[in-house]
Amino acid sequence: MFKKLKTNIQIVACVTGLALFSASPIQAQEADHLVRFKHFLKTGQPQRVIETANSKNIQESLLLAQAYLQTGQADLALEIYENAQFHILDNDESISLGLAKAKTALGQLDQARRHLKMAHLSGGYKIEAELILASIDEISGHVGQARQRLEKLYKLAPNHESVVLTFASFNVKQQALNEAARILERFLLSNADSAKTAQMLGNIYQQWGHGDKAATYFKIAHRLYNENGDQNPSTPQVAHKDDAPAPIAQKVKPVAISPLPQVKQARYKSLPKPTPLPFSRQTALKTGSGFIIGQGQYIVTNRHVVDHLNSPNEKIAVRNGLGELKMAHIHKVSQKDDLAILKTDQPFRAEYAIPFHQLPNTTPGSGAIVMGFPLMDLLGQNTPSLTDGIISKATGLGDDQRTFLISSKMNKGNSGGPIFNKRGELIGIAVAKLDVMGVYEERGHLAEDMNLAIKANSVQELVGPPSSQPPAREVINSLEELYQTMLPSVVLVASRSAS
Repeated sequence: MFKKLKTNIQIVACVTGLALFSASPIQAQEADHLVRFKHFLKTGQPQRVIETANSKNIQESLLLAQAYLQTGQADLALEIYENAQFHILDNDESISLGLAKAKTALGQLDQARRHLKMAHLSGGYKIEAELILASIDEISGHVGQARQRLEKLYKLAPNHESVVLTFASFNVKQQALNEAARILERFLLSNADSAKTAQMLGNIYQQWGHGDKAATYFKIAHRLYNENGDQNPSTPQVAHKDDAPAPIAQKVKPVAISPLPQVKQARYKSLPKPTPLPFSRQTALKTGSGFIIGQGQYIVTNRHVVDHLNSPNEKIAVRNGLGELKMAHIHKVSQKDDLAILKTDQPFRAEYAIPFHQLPNTTPGSGAIVMGFPLMDLLGQNTPSLTDGIISKATGLGDDQRTFLISSKMNKGNSGGPIFNKRGELIGIAVAKLDVMGVYEERGHLAEDMNLAIKANSVQELVGPPSSQPPAREVINSLEELYQTMLPSVVLVASRSAS
């Protein structure tokens, strides 16, 4: 792609030095293209770069890589950055950052850190590097480190849009919506042309249930996007209301599942672009999380994630962290627990399945790592997020023996996702975020960092024990390894919301 690139760059630099005031029309046209492409990237129009950029031109190709990152096509971005790194012998800060971003998006967190460590960054590149490191910290469950980085960056650059948006997103995920709104509103006062800030504020107020204020910010965002030439900046509408449950349990005939042996988990390559969800942009969706079991054809999730559907045969989209999508339907629901088993039309690879033949005890103080797809409209839908905490209590509310309490952060969309211990063993299923205000109104005190999980042995009761012992899985030594290992196994569950 970039044959003899370094020589060509040196020649261009020499010619430019001799003819400083007489740039050719071709050069001027190329410069104009770059300005337009940068504008498209800044205003959330990466598809226009993808459609028109020349991949054989080094500068345009690097902007193309940024567009691929914005559209979730991290594999294609990585290919461009690796090609550029090979042909440009000098240290290029933008390429080092691009490599780190792409590998972070693909879950290759150790390699992403290595690129940043080896790069000699200066100026604004240092800010971008710190944002990537904060993202890596957060993904790998080191929330305290991520917060420290972002607080320091925000004090250093309170008017840097990327810093503000990243810090606000972090606070949303940590359930600090007041702080997130405060950061965004302060930024918007002095940066009134930031469509992304207005859109995020709209999403936050929608989460709060303040429809009028959310609509105001959405209108501002829509106007700003239109002024920037983006005619369709909206994202799929995600339903946040609790839909009235349909009596699915009575409609579905229980069918026993006999999970087959699991094989050792391997590392897999993400799709160049996640398969899109099969819904129009105007469709209101209800989403949750889940994980693959059996021989790749069954999905565990919460019953309340799918109980709004009118028929067990209605189609449900499930997409894993690698971007692979399958259609599924309700196969079985639990009468005892908030659990449902989905069956896919075509199986995922058997290696993706999470085994549960040996279930560890839920011991207070031991690790509880939640993985799933929370707040899809705010945080994105392509890869799962991970939050780290501990088991607070071995039993649930009212000493319920089938559930337990964890301190790990959970948000809407986490429902049905797996909970692991530090060794990567399944210990439970995320089910509910404690209603803090409800407890306050009833008891007169705030209960923080208390969320509810279903014990993993309830899945075993529902589907039956494995027919034979699966082979041992690879040892997991860090949160980064856990995230990378479980990317193929954790799924987004999406269906049409109840009308």
